[in-house]
Amino acid sequence: MDSDDYSTEDSKKRKMDEFFGNNRRSNRTPRNKKDKRLEEMLALMKGMSADQKELKEELLKLKGENEVRKTIEIIDKERRKNNVVMNGLKFDNNEPEVLVKDVKAFLNQQLKVNITPKSVTRIAERTWIIELQNEVDKRKIMENKTKLKGHERRKSFYK
Repeated sequence: MDSDDYSTEDSKKRKMDEFFGNNRRSNRTPRNKKDKRLEEMLALMKGMSADQKELKEELLKLKGENEVRKTIEIIDKERRKNNVVMNGLKFDNNEPEVLVKDVKAFLNQQLKVNITPKSVTRIAERTWIIELQNEVDKRKIMENKTKLKGHERRKSFYK
């Protein structure tokens, strides 16, 4: 073997050692401090991921509650859509069947509208909620409510 062969083999070996990480710097690095910090960080990350899972579950629960709330609001709005609130009406009787007949007679006499309400509910001394069959009946009442002008029972509005 020549001296040239020896130097090229030796340089190839050194290059291979450097390439695969067998150099002196990596062997001398203290690992104790870094390992402890790494373990602490991993423990924190695991705790954070558990918290994140809990927050996701809570968010899904709140979204479900929000959907239920929206559905209830929609149903309530649909239920109140055909209601008319009338102020200033004084009826002596509080029985539901009699109230429906009295309101029907009042609407027929004063507004000249032949409508039979579904139900009548008292909400104050002279304030009543009149639930109608459909929106067409409600529209008829709203179109003719100006006929109540000058009448002692003239105030009426809808919700």
